[in-house]
Amino acid sequence: MAYRVVPCRLGDAEAIAVNNMTAFWDDITWRLTWMPWKDSEGIEHPGVPLEELIARGKRRYPWNLLKNRTEVRETKAVDENGKLVGFARWVMPEAHTNAWLDAQVPDASVEERDRLKELHASTTWNWRKDMNPIDDPVSKRQRSLTQPGCPELDFLAVHPDNARKGIATVLVRKGMQVAEELGIGIFMLAFNCGLNVYTRLGFQLVDQIIQDDTIYGGEGNYARYYLRLDPARKLDGEGNPEPALSEENGDDKEI
Repeated sequence: MAYRVVPCRLGDAEAIAVNNMTAFWDDITWRLTWMPWKDSEGIEHPGVPLEELIARGKRRYPWNLLKNRTEVRETKAVDENGKLVGFARWVMPEAHTNAWLDAQVPDASVEERDRLKELHASTTWNWRKDMNPIDDPVSKRQRSLTQPGCPELDFLAVHPDNARKGIATVLVRKGMQVAEELGIGIFMLAFNCGLNVYTRLGFQLVDQIIQDDTIYGGEGNYARYYLRLDPARKLDGEGNPEPALSEENGDDKEI
C-alpha cells in the first residue's frame, strides 16, 4: 500500500493523540514515565494507564498543534482511505520559519485559541518526576549538539498496528526533501526503536548516551542517540541519499 505525507490540521488532534500515545507506549523507556512512583517525601503517585493517557492527549493536542506554529511543522502519513497512520513533527530554524508553510497548522480565532489553551492547561500531565536525573544529562547533551540553522525532527510516531510498513521512512523522507531544497542538514534525538530507520536513510550517529534505568524499573538500557544528516547529501527520486540505498521495508515506531 502506498502512503502519502500531508500537512496536519487542527481536526487531526484526536487521531494524532491515539497514534502517538499508543506508539510511545510500545517503548519501555517512555512507558516507565507513567508508572506508579514515590516522591522524596514518601508520597505515592498512581500510574497513568494508556487509555487515560490517550484521553488526556485528546484534550491537549489541539493546543500542542497551535502553540508553536511559527517554527513547528506537523505532517501525517495517510493510507488510501485518508486514515492517519503516522505522525512527524519538525522544528524549523529561525532563519527558515518562512519555509514549508503548507505544513504549518492554520491558526484559529483568538477565542478558539484561548479555549484550547485553557483545555490544555486544565488537563493533568503528571509524569514521574523522580526520573528527572536520568533525563537531565540527555537534555544537556542535546543542547550542546543541536546544529544551528538546521531543522530538527522533534518526534516521529507510527501506531504499532502500522509498524514495519515503511510509514516512518516516508515521513522522514519528506523532511529530508525539504532540507535538501533549503540546502541545510537535519539534527535529531532518537530512541533505539527508530535508529535503524534513520541510519538506513543516511543519518550519521554523532553521540549517544546509554544509562542504567533499573532503579526506575527499566531494563538497564535507557538509550538516546544524537544524529545528523549532512546537508551535502543529495537525494534520489525516491527520497534516499545518493547512491540509492536498498529499499528494505523495515520500519518502527519512534518518539
